[in-house]
This record gives sequence, structure tokens and C-alpha cells, in this order.
Amino acid sequence: MVSETTWFKSIILDVNHKCFDVNFKLDTSAEVNILPLYILNKFKVKPKLSETNLSLTTYGLKSCKELQLIEIIDAIECSVISKNELINQYRDVFTGIGEFPSEPYHITLKDNSVPVIHPPRRVPQALQPKLKSTSNNLEKEGIVSKVNKPTDWVQSLVIVEKPNGNLRSCLDPRDLNKVIKREHYQIPCTDDIISRLEGKKIFSVVGLKDGFWHVPLDEVSSEICTFNTPYGRYKFNKLIFGIVSAPEVFKKRNQKLFGDIEGVEIYFDDIIVAGYDEDSHDAIMAKVLERARSLNIKFNPDKLQYRVSEVKYVGQIISKSVTAPLREIIHENVEFNWGKEQELSLVSIKEAKAPILKVFSASDEIIIQCNSSKDGLGSCLIQKGQPVSFVSRSLTNTEKNYAQIEKELLAIVFSFEKYHNFVYGRKVAIQSDHKPLMAIVKKPMQKISSRMQRMILKLLKYDFEINYVPGNQMFLADTLSRAFPVNETVRDDPEMLNIVHTVSKHLPMSEKRQEQFKKETELDPELKIVVKYIKEGWPKSYKSVDNSVKTYYKIKNNLYIQEGLLFSNEKLIVPYSLRKDMLKLIHKAHFGIEKCKKRAREIMYWPGMNSDIETVVSECVICEKFKKANSKELLKPHTVTTQAVT
Repeated sequence: MVSETTWFKSIILDVNHKCFDVNFKLDTSAEVNILPLYILNKFKVKPKLSETNLSLTTYGLKSCKELQLIEIIDAIECSVISKNELINQYRDVFTGIGEFPSEPYHITLKDNSVPVIHPPRRVPQALQPKLKSTSNNLEKEGIVSKVNKPTDWVQSLVIVEKPNGNLRSCLDPRDLNKVIKREHYQIPCTDDIISRLEGKKIFSVVGLKDGFWHVPLDEVSSEICTFNTPYGRYKFNKLIFGIVSAPEVFKKRNQKLFGDIEGVEIYFDDIIVAGYDEDSHDAIMAKVLERARSLNIKFNPDKLQYRVSEVKYVGQIISKSVTAPLREIIHENVEFNWGKEQELSLVSIKEAKAPILKVFSASDEIIIQCNSSKDGLGSCLIQKGQPVSFVSRSLTNTEKNYAQIEKELLAIVFSFEKYHNFVYGRKVAIQSDHKPLMAIVKKPMQKISSRMQRMILKLLKYDFEINYVPGNQMFLADTLSRAFPVNETVRDDPEMLNIVHTVSKHLPMSEKRQEQFKKETELDPELKIVVKYIKEGWPKSYKSVDNSVKTYYKIKNNLYIQEGLLFSNEKLIVPYSLRKDMLKLIHKAHFGIEKCKKRAREIMYWPGMNSDIETVVSECVICEKFKKANSKELLKPHTVTTQAVT
């Protein structure tokens, strides 16, 4: 401890491998170290001395203090602002909707492209007020505008109900994406980004708020992005999620605005600030925030990672690498000192296992092979016939009740989420042994189940094509789907769980009736077998299926279980014991055969339902009694006038 009045400090001297403890007086102006003769005489082992003609002149501590040349400071006050203080200081940067100061983006279409107009989709009555409110808010913020003139393109609106009850509106632009000319801007490889962060110690990450909305659309492109609602047509004025060219267009503009700042790396809407120390980091961070302020660019406060030594970026944990302690001691002008830190680093390297994997290349074709077994998901990213990465996980108890086609689609979603940093903004070929997937992803949204709609929405931001590969050639993904980590904790996706509540909420029956259906489904001998097949997997051949449920084999890809109820494409499957009751309800208003069939098809299903409805209606005594009374009147022609009509 240095004394404020004496400025003495105990220092250990090594004299011919003998240690001596000496109190030295500190002199901030001295250019040499001086040892008094009386202290030298105390050493039992005398060091070798040599003569010198050098004369030394120094100011002592007393003179320094009297002349007010120095000031003693016990501690240096360091003003470091916290994350919340930073957000408050740049409140304008972390609130509102931003816009890049660049020319509006023009969506270029391929020659001879044919416009597509989608008819309006039905919106559940309960969601219409929320949709109206959401549309009004987007219009106030300038994101969308009302359209009152004819347009060549009209997209379908897809509504996603979030767990908190709010709605997210987006387009289903699959037809539009087929004819968009892409710019093919070079997407950075994550390995290149990480290599440029070598040696950096302090990090922050900022993410743009509603990133794509920073890119305005020109008038022509805005009209291409017209969509239908129950309240009329609207058009997007900003670049939107799902457009195939959106990632590269956004990356190009974001890179142009922030890419010249040293110590900054950009991966789409995420910007990492990296410094060798706190001071250099803070200077770079200030540049980024001030530039965002001057250009009206907005950051998301919830995504801010601020002034930390370890940060999550591009799907990895960025920090000083494991070999850093070893590299530090081989730098020029650094004394070689092998200590505990270096020893631990060496042990870590020795224990590291070399993976037999290909290094990812941004220029090579990307293939993802994925599969779902009855208990797990497996996926492999392949380039030039060699694996780049493997992933697998178990299915949750909820996911095990999915229809097989839903499990296979879930495997694709799982793959893209795991390989996001490899595949986002790039063309991907998907290999699957489930042929129906090729048709499902091309179907209109309203013709597939709500759960599959959610999955396809998750995939809209990716550019991919599904190719069928026979199961005996899918050995990688198939093996991975059965060799998942057993002890890994897997949680249900909240968005998928929300589907369960939505379906149950909109079922046209009371809770008491739902409980009755659950009980009778459990007791029904045929449905017991169907449930078993869904959970454990259907036999590979039709001949191996139990005779009592062979009628379900044709629709096996559409069958799934939710909250103890059995569904086929969101149609409730009625147990045998309740079918008479359902037939009575269907024909309660004594509609005709076709109207009763249409009414039933909207909400329920069982094998032979159409035939049962025909029998009930044709045998109805009341309908038979009033059948003649309801006969059509004969057409009676009017007398043709011979006079001019005035």
C-alpha cells in the first residue's frame, strides 16, 4: 500500500537468486532507480558493481509537492454508463420506426411473369376486431396504405395470433417469389466474421428494430405487395418479411451505412461492436449510435447486449478464444511466462477432438437432409457430398401426437432454425423421404392445417426447394432422428402450443361435450388403434394395417391428436358411439342431403359419413311428409306485349 505522505512501497529484489525486501520511495520524475549504499551493505551476497561517470539530478518528493508539480490521487473515478442509462441517453435511437436514407427498393420481376390475384381468405369472427385494430395501427405508422384502385397483384394475408393475444399480419408471397429477380449480394460466412474479431475483448451487439421496414418500397413495388382483408385492400410501403430478395437487399444497405466503421461487423440486422479494451469499444459504440441517430435508424432495446466480455452472435458465443493465453506469450516484446492459465489452455487443446466435417463454403451448393422418426428429429447439412454439421433432438410429448406429415415438416423447420447462419439468404435443397411434403408447401394456406400454416410461415424467409429421396438413401438423417441426446431438455414451441388453444377455442361445442368426446375416443376400439399408429408409426404397407382401421390409412398423413381429441386436417373425428347424436344434430334443421353434407364436412369426419347422412335424410319422416309441399312451382311464361313500353 502506498502511503500518501511518504510514498514508500515494499519491493522484493532478486540478488544472485537471493530475495531481499526493500522499502523504496517512489519518485514520479526520476528516470533511474537508486539504491542507497547502507542497504547494499546489508546484502550478504554482494552484487558485482562497475564504475560510472554519470551525474544524476532529480527533484525530490518535497520539492515536487512544494512546487505543485504533482497531485496525489488515491483513485481514478471512471464514468461507465449502464445498459439502461445508454438506452435513456439514446432514447430516440431505441424508439419509433426507422428508415434507411436511400432510394426506395424496386422489386424487379422476370420477363413475361403472370400476375396472381388471390381471393380473400376467411377470418374468424373473433379475430376480426383485432385485425382491424392492427391494420389501423400499421396505416398510422405508414407501414401500409389503403388501396382504392385496381392492381395486377393481390397477395393473401396470413394472420398469426401471438401467445399474448396480439396479431401479426404478413403476406403469403410464394407466387410472387417465383418471379422476383434477385440481386444475389454476397452473404458473409460466419467463420470470416469470427476471424475478424480475433483479439477483441469487449463486445456489444445491437439489432435493428423491425429491420426490413427500414427499406422503403417504390410505388410499383408497393402495389405488387397489395393484400386482401375483410375491410378492403391494403399495400405495404416497406420491405416485408417473406420476400425472397429481402435478406440480400437489406444486408447490402445496412452494410453500406455501418460497414466502414472499424471494429464493427454486420450480419443482416445484427451489428457487433468489438474493442481491444473498454476505451476503444466505447469509442466505436458511440460512433454507431451517433450515426444511427443522424440517419434515423432504430435499434431494438430488447436485443441489446452491452459492454460484455462474452456475447452471443451469429449463433455462437464470441469471446477470447481458447488459445488466447498461448498466443499472448509469443507476441513480440512480451516475456515468456508459462503459468496456470497457459497450462489450462494447453490441456483444453489436447482434449479437443478433431471433427470429421467439411468446412462450410459460401460458394458451394447447400443440401439439408432431414427426417422425423416417431420419437425424434434428425438433420445433416451437406456440401459436395460431405457433412458440414449434424443436429438431432427428441420430440416433445406434444409433438409425438402430430400427424406424420407435420412431424416431417417440423424436421425442416428444426433444420433451418439450427442452420440459420449457414442458409439465410442462400438457396437450399431439402432432401426428404416424405413425398407429400412437396405438394403441401405449394398449397394455398387456407387448405392446410393451422399448425402447418405456422410452420410454413417460419419457412417463408428462406429460399428452398424440397426434393424427394427414397428412405433407404436417407441413412444420415434417419440415423440422427433415432440417435438424439436422451438427457437433453426440449421445450414446446410457444407458437405451436398456441395452435392447440386456438383450435379448442373455436370448436363449436361446450367443454362438457369435449370431455365426452375425449372419453369416447379413449374407449373406441378402432380409434385406439389409430392413436397407437399415430404415436408409434403406421405400418409401411397397407396389408399390414389392422382391418378395422384400413379406411384411415389413406388419410394417415393428416391425422393428429390434440388434447385427447383426434383430428384429420382440423376436422374432429367422431367416435362410433357418438355418430348417431352427430347425425341428429346435422339434420336438426331438416336441410337437404347436400347442405347437410357441406355442414358436416366443415367440422367433423368419420369413414362413411356421407353415406350415413344420405340414409338419415332419406329416411326422415318429416322431410318425406313435406317433400311434396316443397316442390318447385312450374314456370309460367308471361304474355308478350304487342305495344311499346313507355
